[in-house]
Amino acid sequence: MKWSRILLVGFALVFGHAVAAQALHRFGTSRFCTQAEVVSLVLSHDGKLLAAVDRDGRVYLWDADTGKERMVTVGESGKRVAISPDGHWLAFGEDAPFEVHNLRKKESPRLPIGNAPRVFAFSPDSKSIAIAMTEEADIVLYEIEGGKELRRYAGLVGTASALAFSPDGKLLASGKVPIDVKKKLTIVVVVWDALKGDKLKEFDQAGKQVRNFTFLPDNKTLLGQVGARMIAWDAKAGVRLPKLDQSVGSSYAIDSAGKTLATTDGPKVMEFGSDKVLHEFDTSTLIRHLAMSGDGKLLAACPSRFESASPRLLLWDLTTGKEQTTPEAHRHYVDAVAFSHDGKTIATAANVEGVARVWDARSAKLLHTLNLETLKARSSGGPRSRRTLTDGLAFSVDRPEIFIGGQRWDLTTGKPIELKADDDFRFEQTNSYRAVLTADGRRAASFLNGHALLFWNPATAKTIQRLEPAGKTSYGEWSSVVFSGKLAITGKWFLPRKQDGEDPLADTLHVWDIAAGKSVKSFRPSPTPIVRLMLSPDAETLAVIGFPNRLELWHLPSGRLLREMYLADIENLPRTVSLPTLAFAPHGQWFAFAHLEGETVLLETMTGKEINVLKGHRGYVSGLAFSPDSRRLLSGGRDTTALVWSLMPASPALPANWKDAEKLWLDLGGSPEHAYRVVWPLLADPKRAIEVLAKRLEADGGATDKEITLLVANLAAPKFAQRDVAIRRLKQIGPRSFPALEQALKKAPDLETARRIQELLKTVETSLTPETLRDLRGLQILELLATPESRQVLAQVAAGDASAAKTRLAQSALERLKATTPK
Repeated sequence: MKWSRILLVGFALVFGHAVAAQALHRFGTSRFCTQAEVVSLVLSHDGKLLAAVDRDGRVYLWDADTGKERMVTVGESGKRVAISPDGHWLAFGEDAPFEVHNLRKKESPRLPIGNAPRVFAFSPDSKSIAIAMTEEADIVLYEIEGGKELRRYAGLVGTASALAFSPDGKLLASGKVPIDVKKKLTIVVVVWDALKGDKLKEFDQAGKQVRNFTFLPDNKTLLGQVGARMIAWDAKAGVRLPKLDQSVGSSYAIDSAGKTLATTDGPKVMEFGSDKVLHEFDTSTLIRHLAMSGDGKLLAACPSRFESASPRLLLWDLTTGKEQTTPEAHRHYVDAVAFSHDGKTIATAANVEGVARVWDARSAKLLHTLNLETLKARSSGGPRSRRTLTDGLAFSVDRPEIFIGGQRWDLTTGKPIELKADDDFRFEQTNSYRAVLTADGRRAASFLNGHALLFWNPATAKTIQRLEPAGKTSYGEWSSVVFSGKLAITGKWFLPRKQDGEDPLADTLHVWDIAAGKSVKSFRPSPTPIVRLMLSPDAETLAVIGFPNRLELWHLPSGRLLREMYLADIENLPRTVSLPTLAFAPHGQWFAFAHLEGETVLLETMTGKEINVLKGHRGYVSGLAFSPDSRRLLSGGRDTTALVWSLMPASPALPANWKDAEKLWLDLGGSPEHAYRVVWPLLADPKRAIEVLAKRLEADGGATDKEITLLVANLAAPKFAQRDVAIRRLKQIGPRSFPALEQALKKAPDLETARRIQELLKTVETSLTPETLRDLRGLQILELLATPESRQVLAQVAAGDASAAKTRLAQSALERLKATTPK
């Protein structure tokens, strides 16, 4: 039996929770969490093991006492799971290759099974397993260790949907899927002599399907679920026992002694055969499946509505009737994450759960649990979408406060701060729960009930500006908004209807001057609905996620498309109810993007190329945030946890030319694949980094009008070398060369020269020459080092020509370092 389809859990354990490589801490726990709705659930007889299968075919196995994950398959492993009575074997299959695993050894048996089984059951002595194939008439009993066929139970017409051995192993019962008898759905129950293979009884039961067969300890009473009722039969006599019939809801579970019955109709636990209720549980959602340990001491359950309920299985200790909870963990997806401005604290929020938590970023200690359920903003915030909190979480930059979905909280007390809104701002008019915030938490934007956009002060609930396009006729057309100090960008989900005479490709992005309240630019990024927008810290790069599989990076000042990526792997997102998420690093040179299950990709903004891949979440990542110093990344996921990642490799390999400073400098201008082989070691060795950069990363001395005029003239030079030098230098000079280039274009030069000038005017601010890449990566290294020596080199570069891009970047880096340096 192959183990390649099994993920064996080998993460490092920190604070008792699994943490992936390069992750510093896990906040919360993913214990007993599944990635999709559970379709099969079972506890071992002794209550030590819990197994489940989700709708995507992943099989999970946990230690029931600790929640430690023993294994999980990668998917498409079946829809049914069983644990042998002695707890040594795990079997799973149905609509997938059938597998039996030895839980004590790595070696597993090879059973001669061709097609996927429909249903299977272990014998009471755990030495054999009975299997009913989907399109075969016989049920076959196999010896587990040797794979030898022991017996066939013949004459089964139709496909079995339930199998069970009596406790003494002498009887085997099967229930067949419905067959049409005179337009009446009828289930056929067949009972065999399990030792000889002879058919003993066959009797009918009205119903659509029978599930969950169980024999009582008397070895003759058979229980089965038909619809929402549990029905009992005398298996030897083939007669029904109506006194034991009972409504059980979607599932039931019973202990080995036949004394304790649990049903989802409540859910509750009762004495079997009586109306006496032993325990009744208060759950926030309907329960679909139940499993009980053989000793009747532990009950497991899973929710029936996965997307609106907890992905975590529920466990109750039936000796006390109390739920085994994880108080310092979210019960639902983490929708939003944020770093405080000193990087010492993080926040996580789960919308459906209605809870936010504040943690110490270094120790993973829980500081506050904030209940969002009773807030006025929440009750007026519109439909409870999973995405409502994604951009609505931010720490205040100058006060011990946090803003979460339309409400301020005092972090010294952990209590909400009352908001007294002005006449223009009312919770009943403003979708404040879906507020989008600036990184410093000082301003928020909300869609009004209708189509206008309101900018407001979260600290006072006072209106700053209201945007509303003229001639608006459609309702709720905007789907996303992002804004910085002066500009706001709005995107549309529903494409505007084409009017007579209009361009069929109407603009779906609008850029607004917030102070003036006017649209200053509009363009159409892609012919797809816009899912999400994200703006870089310098407000120059706009990321546009288009549904269902498109990511675009735009340079806002020039309106030029920098990069576009097609994400074919996320075309099934409507089924998974998870959308891509993205975050820019404070220095703007990186962005993190998550769209594949369990993966977050770190990319370089200027090249759009992958730098690193972080894998640690089980399921999709739904929230991302960088630390203020850009050295750490916080991710929140569908596994109910958050992870803090170190973006600096602990011990990067040294490049072959480590001792040659000039070659290291030149390599910084190469592709990310090669350049970051130098970047990471330099970040790990500050002294060497200063040796390489201090003498080579020079301040931009600016360009005189005479030099620019000569360079523009050389664009028409007959020699390639002259033209190439001119193009590279003009790209370095940047926008200062625009007047001279535009003047030259007006003089009607030859076609080739005109093409070169037009290309420069279009790309000069976004071109990537090796010189530009070296400068950008060098500045990035100096900022991430944050040492006195690196600050000194940055100050030298920041003293260059004020109009040069390199000068502005160095100045911005110094400002960020000043803001993040403890006072």
